[in-house]
Amino acid sequence: MKFLAFVLFFVPQIVLALDTEYYRFTNSKTYAITDDALLEDSFVPNNYPWMLTAAYDYVKVPLSVQSDRVRSEEIVKSLHGLHLGGGYRVTKSLFVGARTYFAEINTGDRGIFMGDSALEGKWRFYQEGRTAIAFAPQVFLPTGTSEFTRNGKKVGEYAGFNLEHKFDFWQVSLMLGYANRPGSTFSLGSNYTTLDYKQSIYTAIGSIFPLSEKWALNIEGYRHNQVKGNQHPNEMYVGARHQTTPSLQIFGGVNFGGIIDDTSNDYRISAGLKFTPAPDEVKTIQAAPAPAPAPALPVKKVSKREAGLMTEKKLYGELIGSETIYFGNGSSAIDKFSKDVVRKFYATAAKLGGGFTIVLEGFASKKGNPISNMKLSQNRISATRIQLATLGTNNKVINEVAYGDSEADLSVDEALNRKVMLRLYRK
Repeated sequence: MKFLAFVLFFVPQIVLALDTEYYRFTNSKTYAITDDALLEDSFVPNNYPWMLTAAYDYVKVPLSVQSDRVRSEEIVKSLHGLHLGGGYRVTKSLFVGARTYFAEINTGDRGIFMGDSALEGKWRFYQEGRTAIAFAPQVFLPTGTSEFTRNGKKVGEYAGFNLEHKFDFWQVSLMLGYANRPGSTFSLGSNYTTLDYKQSIYTAIGSIFPLSEKWALNIEGYRHNQVKGNQHPNEMYVGARHQTTPSLQIFGGVNFGGIIDDTSNDYRISAGLKFTPAPDEVKTIQAAPAPAPAPALPVKKVSKREAGLMTEKKLYGELIGSETIYFGNGSSAIDKFSKDVVRKFYATAAKLGGGFTIVLEGFASKKGNPISNMKLSQNRISATRIQLATLGTNNKVINEVAYGDSEADLSVDEALNRKVMLRLYRK
């Protein structure tokens, strides 16, 4: 008996077209669906206020008829897809967004069609250390204009949970959810098996492996178990992400999968970009060269931080006050005690009325690797800067410098190196 074999991209891709670009940096399904737990101190910065994404992919023979595992007919010879999405961070733990999809479908005669769209929300309701859990509802909108989008002109819903955990050198994300899409069936007539996607259980796993400060590797997989029928979309993705500028990430990769367990599509090639507004420009203090010592005296090596402190005094004037706040292992969350310290520091600055400069120094302990520790110290600075901004501090008076673990003091407990130092100067 003939049955209809769909490559994973075509029908399910319209359902989840932008989940990945929308939430992170790749265009595969898994990690963007699951990483939306919004874990703080992630290997990929996610403290942006809003984002826009665009991605392109090419699919070779996304829809075909097979008999006894032999392709007998190519219904759709190829497909070019364009995914557009965007989102807004309502709070530190809540992110909402929308996405849609367009496709040029080659069925002998080419045509451009709009696919289904979706509204999504991601709410992190739990975080402890390096583990976070989020609730992730979605509403599917039947905006598709082609029979291939199988929307049925009915609104669908999805509810799921996402768990993310960060290790020293990589990150893993898991997803479990249920989708109800009453219009999601696809049939080419009585000669073919009807594909039924009205009710599905979604499972996924994704991983991120930082390769350098700018490059990261993605390996992910997901599966949709249909409540009825024998079509269970599954896919494996391998791709890379590059932090091209502070505001722009580009990504690309290849996907392989199938809609029935013993069949697979030819391939899919994907590439895209994600734009997020960079935080206020970080004014890294440039260390002034130490004065040359007298010939008779030995040359004293001046560390980068020591040189930076000397430069601060020259640039910003008198040191009015300083405070230090500490963080948990692998965390940039500011606890209640530290918030009180920041509030006290702000009160001192507010009394000056203006004409002052604030310097924030971020540090990390030696635990972990230098790349993740540098990002961690930057995230701690960012959290402190945000706390100062909520109290009324103008970002223009804040200067930042992150040291990662390069300035860690090995003679003290490593917990004392997980800190941000705040200094207040007035000319």
